[in-house]
Amino acid sequence: MIINGYELQESWQGANMSETAKAIKGSKTYILKKYTEVKAPVMDESMTDSLFEKLMAKFNRFVEYRKRINQALSSVAVSGGNIVPPCDSFIYENTFVEATEFIPGLMPEDAAYSFTTDELVMVMKTVVAALISVHSQKIVHSDLKEGNLAVTQNSAGVKVGKLIDFDRAYFEDDIITEYVGGTQNYMAPELVYLYINEMAPEAAEYLSCKADVFSLGILFHKYLTGGQYPEISDIPEGPLQKRIERGEVIYCGEASLMEAKLHVSEKIKEKYLSHIIANMIIQDPEQRISLTEVLDALKNKTVLPFTACESVVIDGEDVGFADPWPEHNIELDLATLESRDYISLERILHNGDQCYRLYKRSGTKRILTLQNMLILDLAKKKGGEETPRYSVRPVNIELGEASVWEEHSDYDFDYEAISAVGYIEARKAVKSSIRGYALIRSNGTPKFFVFENMKVLGYLKLK
Repeated sequence: MIINGYELQESWQGANMSETAKAIKGSKTYILKKYTEVKAPVMDESMTDSLFEKLMAKFNRFVEYRKRINQALSSVAVSGGNIVPPCDSFIYENTFVEATEFIPGLMPEDAAYSFTTDELVMVMKTVVAALISVHSQKIVHSDLKEGNLAVTQNSAGVKVGKLIDFDRAYFEDDIITEYVGGTQNYMAPELVYLYINEMAPEAAEYLSCKADVFSLGILFHKYLTGGQYPEISDIPEGPLQKRIERGEVIYCGEASLMEAKLHVSEKIKEKYLSHIIANMIIQDPEQRISLTEVLDALKNKTVLPFTACESVVIDGEDVGFADPWPEHNIELDLATLESRDYISLERILHNGDQCYRLYKRSGTKRILTLQNMLILDLAKKKGGEETPRYSVRPVNIELGEASVWEEHSDYDFDYEAISAVGYIEARKAVKSSIRGYALIRSNGTPKFFVFENMKVLGYLKLK
């Protein structure tokens, strides 16, 4: 069969919401991908004119979006390079089809598990460099995994990684949630959050290129451990625990979102690599490392700062107290910290402010501002400097009473589950005209949750 000049060499094979087939055009081989999730409507007796126009507009919007993605990718891709975007597209029957040049000499998806560390680091560097170029176009790949990272040898015989399969890619500043997707094993917490909230556009506010950093961190962990995902611990009571009891699989992104811990394995012997990965899979995307920092650390074998935090632990590594923020000009009072049973302190950005997350031996944790640290005598100003006035950046959340909304009257707050993850108060709240709930930390900072998310996370229970 020949379609649009491409001679199919095999039958179409199903793959999630698309189908693929190998084809030849001229002297080159291509992989064709036919999108089956969004089709152009076919007018028949059962379809009204208005419905036809609505479905056609949806199809045209999808095609235009895909073409914009491909054009932007092509602007940073070079022939034979490590970004392999579609090179052609067309409409076949009532579907959108993309053609990508076939990559010869591809290694099996699990081949990297037997590479030496030096070989793996080279693959990691080439992939990160390619992804930096993709992100320069504000494009999120959104489905980084073994199957979408092609490993091959270049002309010099060096093993390199190539980015392929951009069918779930999206612009971080122009997100159409119905097109966003990924593979559960590698999804970042913020992408899981979008799925929990049924792809509601307002739930996409946390999505950015940092989602790819998390996915790549999970993939790199697998590379360096022979195929193992980070282990999960400290799973709070609630839906995840019930799923474990039923023998269901729990994925890293959803565990991290629900405030469990991910463990970087002791199998990763090089400290600089374990610290890179730990910084890549932090729950909060604002605290997650940038790809530029990842690439610099890989090139220079730099051991990046990392202190065990509420979302990630490096197994086999001692915990300790990180240095305070230089801008704060303070010294930690280690004797007081230890006398109060604190074992670790981490510098964090919390709602845009430089703060500290402290951990006690019992496993409890709290977030403190600079002013909190000084008032509690956990730190002191250098040189006898007076404590500056400190204000928390305002959060655009309207707080209400400590009760549920009328439409949710069958539910009540589960204060045991709420306090177990470090919140001290729960209130109904409104953010951007959306009704939901705010959970409040000890420093007074609220975090907004929609109703469905409160249920899934176990913060609401039926009366």
